[in-house]
Amino acid sequence: MLLYADGHDDSSGYDARVSALKQRGMLAGSFNEPADQAITRGTLAVAIVRLLEIRGGWALTLLGNTPALCHAGTRLPRHFTPLSSPRQTLTGNEVGGDHG
Repeated sequence: MLLYADGHDDSSGYDARVSALKQRGMLAGSFNEPADQAITRGTLAVAIVRLLEIRGGWALTLLGNTPALCHAGTRLPRHFTPLSSPRQTLTGNEVGGDHG
């Protein structure tokens, strides 16, 4: 996400990236997933909504950028998050755009 947002990533490692994404509101302050765990579609959807400044409907406005609402409520294009559960993880091919 940092590469997409800035065109570069000056972070020294995973912890620095997580910190930078939290500061931008692209990850929840409570995010504490390990580096070797796959990202969930909901977590990615929140980051995309924040990065692209997508304005959702009434639920997103009232309840905030939750993974479930960002994943389903904003109707992100399928090349970002294919039809699925917000708790489902993404494979490398899906992140790279090869999900059928």
